[in-house]
Formats: sequence, structure tokens, C-alpha cells
Amino acid sequence: MLVIEDPDAIDSTHEAITRVGARFSIAHDALLNNRSHLDDALEHYLDVLFTSLADFQLGGPDKEPLDDRVVGALYKMKGLRDQFLDCVDVALNNERSSEIHNVIRQFLGRSLVYKHAPRDIIHFNHLWCDHYRFLLRELFLGVIALLIKNQEYEEVNTYLDAHYLFETDRGPQTTSFLGFDAYIKTLDEFRTRRLHEQRISAAADFQRERADLNFLSFDDIMQADFLLCIRGLLHYPKALTRWFPRTLVYAEKFEKSGFDLFFSARSKGKFPPVRTLLGVKNRAELTERFAKVVAECSLTQWKFGGVPIPFERYLGLTEPVNA
Repeated sequence: MLVIEDPDAIDSTHEAITRVGARFSIAHDALLNNRSHLDDALEHYLDVLFTSLADFQLGGPDKEPLDDRVVGALYKMKGLRDQFLDCVDVALNNERSSEIHNVIRQFLGRSLVYKHAPRDIIHFNHLWCDHYRFLLRELFLGVIALLIKNQEYEEVNTYLDAHYLFETDRGPQTTSFLGFDAYIKTLDEFRTRRLHEQRISAAADFQRERADLNFLSFDDIMQADFLLCIRGLLHYPKALTRWFPRTLVYAEKFEKSGFDLFFSARSKGKFPPVRTLLGVKNRAELTERFAKVVAECSLTQWKFGGVPIPFERYLGLTEPVNA
């Protein structure tokens, strides 16, 4: 059962959704038709979206199960997610796509502030930010998945090389793309335990349920999730945090030949996208560097339900498994 927030909270979120929706319509039209006011329209939309996210903050005391409150907030915010990814999709066909993505990256970076406790609250449960953690991971994954789907590999690389700036109570902070990953404890622990569900990842289940956009499939999202994991392992093997590809709970069908991106790379002349996305010269270097990562990062211990994640198969580094 979803949480019914108090009337003031309902009004606040409803007003936020309406406010963002109005700006979205203007920005979407400007992107679609390359209007002269595109820059202002996009900037105003993202500014309003950023400030409106604050209207979805959770706080105490927790009168209802916290996992219900997190799920309830995410249901309310889903329309905002859909609009944002719709703008990203439309922007792919704009002649100024690269400039537009610079603005989108800045928005994503500063939005990381929502993963942390607000400055004006002393006693704060960090789990009250779980809905923001889920949403920001979802937004970043969606952007990368759309870029890969449209073969914008250089733009993906720009996102993965970027440093993302955001404010904290200790001042400005920066992070790599790894800062967008998050373990959603309220879903993968609290919810699973409270509802007595035998699920490997309630967060992965929920993300799959929400993957209903007609321009972005869940397969696209899983492939992007896997790419971000491998990119992080290859380039940040000693990082304190790593990108864990939790949506791969549903990736069994890719075990035979690997994700499409990596399966294609096995053909002569089809490796360049992987070279760009992973920063490796050729298949031999990928094989060598990944073997080191397996040992350094103990990848044999990365499991779903006790079963090791078949990284090599997803990467297309092994022969296809016979049916």
C-alpha cells in the first residue's frame, strides 16, 4: 500500500509537477523545432525542475513504512523523469546536441545535492534521500542508454570523463559518474524484509516496472548499466565506490552471446564503439585489462542470489554458450 501524504505535501508536489510541466512544454517545443529561444527555454526548464525536486523531500517522524514512502515519492516523480528523458531523446536530433548535453550534464551534477542531507536539518535520516538516489541513478542511466542507442559514442565518453559539481554542507564537491550509482537500502532490505518477498533486488524490480517509455527499452537500460559497471572497473579499479549493475538480475538472455554492443564488436571493423566507450585499443587489451580487474576487484564474489555475474559472457569475451 502506498503512503498517503498529508494534504500540504500533496498540494506542494502537485504544484511542483504543474510548474515543471509548463516549463517542459516550452523547452520540448523549442528542442523539437529549434526555436530561437531554445537556450533560455532549456535553462528555465532545468532550473525549475532542479528547485522543484525539493518539494518531494521526506522527513520524520516515519508514521508509515519508510519503503512505502520512498515508493510513493517515486511514483509522484515518475512524470518528471519521463519528461526529462523525453527532452534528452528529442535533443539527439538537434543540430546543437553537443551544447545541449553540456547543459544537461551540469543539471545532473548539481542535482546530486539531493543525495545528501539538507543543510538546514540537524537530525536527518540519510535513508530519507533514497527516492532521490533511485531517481538520479535512473536519470543518468536513461541518458547513457539513449546515447548508446543512437550511436552517440563520443558523447557518452564525454559524460563518463566528466567531473560533476554539486554543493554539500562542506562546500562544493565533485565526483565522477560513479556518484550516480546508489544502493537503495529501503527497497532492497527494508521492503523485501517487511513484505516477506523472496526477491534478489526490489530496486531492480521497480526499475524494470518503470521502464515503460516507448523510446527506451529495459534492454537498453541493462546494457547501459553493464557498460557503466565495466567502464568504472577499468578506469577506477581502486575507487571506494563502484557501479553495481543491479538491473542485470534480468539479463539472463544476454549470457549466450553478450550484450548487443559487445556482440557486434566481435566482428571485424565493429570494435571502434567499444574502444571509445571503454577506452581500450583492441579486444586483446580489453581481455588483458579485464583479467586484472577480475583479480583486483574480486569480481567472482559479485553475485545475484548466490550466482556469480557472468561478466565475460556479457562482454562477449567467451564463445557463445550452446543452447
